[in-house]
Amino acid sequence: MRHPFPRFPRRAHLRTLSAVGLTLLGTTGFAETSDEKSSYTLYGRVDVGLRNTPTDLSKSDDRQWSVGNSSAGRFGFIGKEDLGGGLAAVFRLESRFDADTGVVQTDKNATGQLFKQYAYVGLQSHKLGSITLGKQSSPADEANASRFEAFDGDSLAANGSRTARVFQKWNNAIYYATPRWSGVKLGVGAAPGEGVHTRAYGLVALYDQGPLSLSSSYQRESYIDGSPDKAGDDARTTVTLAGSYDFTRFKLLGLYARSSKLNLADTGAERVLTLGTIVPLGQHRLLASLRWIDGDQIKTTNDHSSDKDSVRLGLGYQYSFSKRTLVAVSLAQERMKTFAKTGAEASSRNGTGYEVALRHKF
Repeated sequence: MRHPFPRFPRRAHLRTLSAVGLTLLGTTGFAETSDEKSSYTLYGRVDVGLRNTPTDLSKSDDRQWSVGNSSAGRFGFIGKEDLGGGLAAVFRLESRFDADTGVVQTDKNATGQLFKQYAYVGLQSHKLGSITLGKQSSPADEANASRFEAFDGDSLAANGSRTARVFQKWNNAIYYATPRWSGVKLGVGAAPGEGVHTRAYGLVALYDQGPLSLSSSYQRESYIDGSPDKAGDDARTTVTLAGSYDFTRFKLLGLYARSSKLNLADTGAERVLTLGTIVPLGQHRLLASLRWIDGDQIKTTNDHSSDKDSVRLGLGYQYSFSKRTLVAVSLAQERMKTFAKTGAEASSRNGTGYEVALRHKF
């Protein structure tokens, strides 16, 4: 089960990297790293690959060579202070960047944004659960994130759009998670929108016990007039169901998501099914991920001109030089169909992409 304040193994503590942390944050907040009741962790990733891929199968068969992110570069900070009595103060900050250019990634239409992924603070109690405030995962992302996709959402072979049309991260959000009871954990989140962003609420249920993991989520997102988040509809709802089972020699994973009420008439829908497997072989790993996307009346009632149907297969091989560094070889094959307004097939194209990437975590 993915905890709202996950542990990040193999990440250097700021007791040895405090100077770096202070420079990046521009604050003296980490000065008291000698406090035995507090812990601060710096973590990150640089993951860059050489690839040859189709540019956009919905428009043409054109291909291109590129050097770029195999997965988004990132650096982040996690902190926890023991307040006594089973209560702790926690925070998380995480920035994303393009490692091939060094440019910081931001949300659409955002300016001056340093921490795209996470920026929250909260309280955590062993008996009462946790509450966090700020930019954080939506319930669907909290339920699924990338753990039910074989590639963990990373590399060319990974399959995106796993949770259909949800917003994975919410601004101005508050989230409460219960303690774990016999492997079960519940959560509820909301984002008031504050006149500029998505207004939303949702629920999540998680179960982790031994080799079995399950999750389910529901969320509704409303779009405020003039909001940069507005995307052709006034509200949408998304339901997800996911699970995995680890047989030790191999692991099976699956995720289903359905977004509905997608256009202004609330008649559009998108369904996504993702299946995968992971086969560990010592320092080697074999991975496969298969995804189906079915869009219907995305633009408006009886208009299929924005609909896209896709079947995408990702295959991968990974070799770990160490616990922090690996090389990944990916192959992705996709068949995409587009449609005319009437629903008649407008195009059908197949494309294959290749990538070799080097990933280092710290």
